[in-house]
Amino acid sequence: MKQSLLVNNKKMDYILTQTNQLIGFYEYNQKLNTLYLSDGFKEIFSLNSQQCTQFKEDINDFIDFLNKINTHQVEKDIYYLPQMKCYIQINDRKDQDITLGVMIDITTSYIKRKKIEIERDVDELTQIYNRNGLKIKINKLLEDKNIAQYALIFIDLDDLKQVNDVYGHYCGDLYLKQMTNVLKTISGEKCLVGRLGGDEFIAFFHHYDSMEKLNNDINQLNEIRDQIVLLADDHSVNLAFSYGVCYGTESTDLQRMIEIADYKMYENKRKRKGR
Repeated sequence: MKQSLLVNNKKMDYILTQTNQLIGFYEYNQKLNTLYLSDGFKEIFSLNSQQCTQFKEDINDFIDFLNKINTHQVEKDIYYLPQMKCYIQINDRKDQDITLGVMIDITTSYIKRKKIEIERDVDELTQIYNRNGLKIKINKLLEDKNIAQYALIFIDLDDLKQVNDVYGHYCGDLYLKQMTNVLKTISGEKCLVGRLGGDEFIAFFHHYDSMEKLNNDINQLNEIRDQIVLLADDHSVNLAFSYGVCYGTESTDLQRMIEIADYKMYENKRKRKGR
């Protein structure tokens, strides 16, 4: 029986070499206590004959090897191997006493996909999420049942047109970048920031266990407002902006949250300018 399994696996090895992708697999038969590692598996993980022999003699070493790979998960079923600098997709299946795992080197396609996603979801000027990226990321967060307390902040940068008119569009771009840099100081695991377009930004605070902690972090916006930022050629301006907050208790729909926060932002702007 062992010889039959070996012959079948060798046939599979040959078939996999006919593809353009590097594909490997392992097969562990718990009943027979046998482990087969395909040539592609050895190549993907740069395993030498001594390591393969050790895995076959002590299955616990092999399990530890797989567990270490699991610590480098970047997406569902996708893992990054830092030593090989490659991305692999892993799928495994257990059928009675046999566990079969298939590994595919997807480095080229994964990097290409991530580049497309960045171009689609990241604002070219500020290098933070754009409108589309914000929509995808925030909606995903809103689907999390454990999101707890959260709020969306609509931020409108003041006087961008004036900066453009007085100092030129190059300085206007620097003004937007400075606003981005300041927003990044409050951005962390619980805050996602992005640019809707023009002089409009979004900050989304999420996964807070109390309203007090949530409001404390939102209030950081008051601390960074009106600070002096440097533009080109020693020109400096006050980083002035208005903002409005929509809490999760007011709406759970992203578009509605933006509308509520936008309305509150204009109320804030009128009060700040004494209108």
